[in-house]
Amino acid sequence: MSSAKRVKCRVCSDREAGNDGMCDYCRYTKLLASIDRAKLPWFYRLILKVPGARFLENASGVFWALIVPLFLFMNMLASLFILVNLPFPSNILVSAITPIAALLIFVKLSLDRFINFWNSTISKSYFEWNIDRTIEEYISILKRKEGKE
Repeated sequence: MSSAKRVKCRVCSDREAGNDGMCDYCRYTKLLASIDRAKLPWFYRLILKVPGARFLENASGVFWALIVPLFLFMNMLASLFILVNLPFPSNILVSAITPIAALLIFVKLSLDRFINFWNSTISKSYFEWNIDRTIEEYISILKRKEGKE
């Protein structure tokens, strides 16, 4: 029997690598890479180019709690009025314009917020999680606190 040579990870050089030359940790963090907007499929890039949603990205709770429901209610009344008063083919086309525009803006905002959320929290951050050092600091703080009492 020959002993198999242990191969180190080609990314971090700390852990034992698998068949692809990477350890489990590096393989996992590669899956959690940040989302590059330029490398998205064409459909998502097209959605992100929808204009008119820039002011909604930083909208406050008053906007979403008062103005948006009021807009949707007024849109419903306007659509009802258009459906009743215009002739058949044009009433459906005219009444569908604002809901489709609102849907596109909502999808763009949702996609934009998801990308920002993913890049800020899920993807590999540059924050170092050194648990041993943190525990040592916490224990030293507790000992100093006991010494004062």
